[in-house]
Amino acid sequence: MAATTTSSAILPTARWPCTIVHALAVLTVVAALPLLFLGAEVTTKGVGMADERSVVNPLQALNEFTGQSLGFRIEHSHRLAGWFVGLCGIALAGSLWIAESRRWLQWLGTAALLLIAAQGLLGIFRVSLNAWLGPTLAWVHGSFAPIVFATLVSVALCTSAAWSTPRTIADSPALRRWSIAMVGVVYLQLVLGGMVRHQGNPLVARGHLLGAFVAAAGLLWLVKMAREADGCLWTNRVILALLAVQVFLGVEAWFLWMKRVFLPHAGLEESMAMHWLRSGHYVAGTLLFAATVVLMLEAHRGARRAEVAA
Repeated sequence: MAATTTSSAILPTARWPCTIVHALAVLTVVAALPLLFLGAEVTTKGVGMADERSVVNPLQALNEFTGQSLGFRIEHSHRLAGWFVGLCGIALAGSLWIAESRRWLQWLGTAALLLIAAQGLLGIFRVSLNAWLGPTLAWVHGSFAPIVFATLVSVALCTSAAWSTPRTIADSPALRRWSIAMVGVVYLQLVLGGMVRHQGNPLVARGHLLGAFVAAAGLLWLVKMAREADGCLWTNRVILALLAVQVFLGVEAWFLWMKRVFLPHAGLEESMAMHWLRSGHYVAGTLLFAATVVLMLEAHRGARRAEVAA
């Protein structure tokens, strides 16, 4: 009896390091959300060069907020949020190497930190190389952000207690293949959308519009396949909800873009709500991409569980 009592007392304590690691992973994801929105607002308002200094001490930037323009404050809020996400990424990667026994997850956390660092460097180069590359590097910077965010979400998923719990999802090679394909389709939509936002190319805009129909149909089919595999139920709901929001925001953003094409001065008359709508379209697309990656991971975990059971 004494041995049983001692064992039950030790087990909850042993879970504390993993719980802390997962909490850090969730904190990093949550911290990245305002970073995404602020980055989208920088593009929407066209204030990426509000401060032509590529690197500014965060404390110095805070001291300079007073009396500066709205564009300057948004741009530096974006940079400060980036600093905070970087610190969270360092803590997360370090905690994984200290408390996590799964080597692949340790390297995934390290990869997430390296991606955060690469995204930060792209942000610096976007400013310092603006005279040479113009909006091209800004487009690359914005297109790379969904990859970083999806990686952070993946770390949070894999460090959760639910990830170690056996699931009943059936092994479906078709689901695995289709989930990978949809990750590519959704990401391509984000890349095309970034080209529309940064470069305003009419041909790319047409491709982005047509791609929206393909992505929506493909995601609905993916959800159907996942339901038939008896798994990923909560992920299905998240994808469906985000898809509905993204379609609504996409339609509104498209009309706003067309209005600016035919009436160049219309952009000067857009309200704050219109700016948030356009920025929200980017953020919702990034969240949808991350949710699709999660479903892909769930589908492949079902295959691994089936192999173990066999």
